Amino acid sequence: MDKTIGQEYRSVVTKVTANGVDKDAYGLFYKYEYEMQDGTVLGARHKSEHNKLPEGTEVEYVIRGRNDYGTYGKVSKPFDGDRGNGAPYSQNNNAPSNPPSTSDNNRHKSIVWQSLAKVAAALLTRQDYNPDEAVKLTDFLVSYHDWVVAGKQGEKPVYNKPRVTEDMPF
Repeated sequence: MDKTIGQEYRSVVTKVTANGVDKDAYGLFYKYEYEMQDGTVLGARHKSEHNKLPEGTEVEYVIRGRNDYGTYGKVSKPFDGDRGNGAPYSQNNNAPSNPPSTSDNNRHKSIVWQSLAKVAAALLTRQDYNPDEAVKLTDFLVSYHDWVVAGKQGEKPVYNKPRVTEDMPF
């Protein structure tokens, strides 16, 4: 059966043969020839000699092309539905069963802090900088954040609201 180039297929590896090494602009690759249960023979390259897929493993493969030496392509383990953080994959990234990973949250926090640091540095270098304005803005942002977290209950925050000394944390 003639397979279509670019189409993804699934089969079981029946035989793996080392086929030398190959070096290109991306580094050294170990070449293997995979024979599949469905009769396909496919040459593939791996970054490490330990990355070859052993006989009896169910694999996904894509034929990338054919040349005088045979058929070549990509051979990999099937996607098991795990995104790496233990949560199952879902097309809807906003689903409650699919929360963002901790690394995504940390990346977001890092971006916010970097942005705030740039704004603070820009304010401090201005000639007409007034620290009281920065304090007023900070008070507003903190009160607005607390109001939103509380579900928009209570009095809506107002910019330039007078400070109450008892509310100060220091």
